[in-house]
Amino acid sequence: MRAALFAAVVALGGCAGAGAGSQQEPPTTGLVLSLHFDHSNVEAVTLSGATFASSRRFGPYVVSEDDLPRDSTVGFVFDSSDEGTAMVCAQSHDLSGNMLQSGCDTFDIVSAAVTKGSLTLVDPFSSR
Repeated sequence: MRAALFAAVVALGGCAGAGAGSQQEPPTTGLVLSLHFDHSNVEAVTLSGATFASSRRFGPYVVSEDDLPRDSTVGFVFDSSDEGTAMVCAQSHDLSGNMLQSGCDTFDIVSAAVTKGSLTLVDPFSSR
C-alpha cells in the first residue's frame, strides 16, 4: 500500500462510527506536515518520499499553491507496516516549472498514530 496525500488535512484520527454490527476502522497511521516557504510566485508544490522500514516510495504529488490550506498543511496516510522513519522532500515551482525552493527531512512514523512535523523549503540559489 502506498502512502496517500491529502492537500487539506481532514480528521486523520480514527473517526469511524460504530453502529450495531459495523466494523470499526483500524486506527490511522499518518503524518501531518506544516510546510513553511515563501509563497511569492509559487504555482505548485511537489512532494515525494520514502519509508525506511518497507522501502516504499511515494509521490510525486503535485499540489497547486491555490489548493493548499492557508497554513500549508498536508497529510500522508501510511500502512501500519511503514512504522519507523520516512523521508519527505518538497519543492516549490513557478508557472514555468522552475524550482524556487526545496527541502527534505526525516520524520517518525508510528503505527496507529498520527504524528506531526514541519518542513521548511529554502531557495537553494540564495547565499546564506
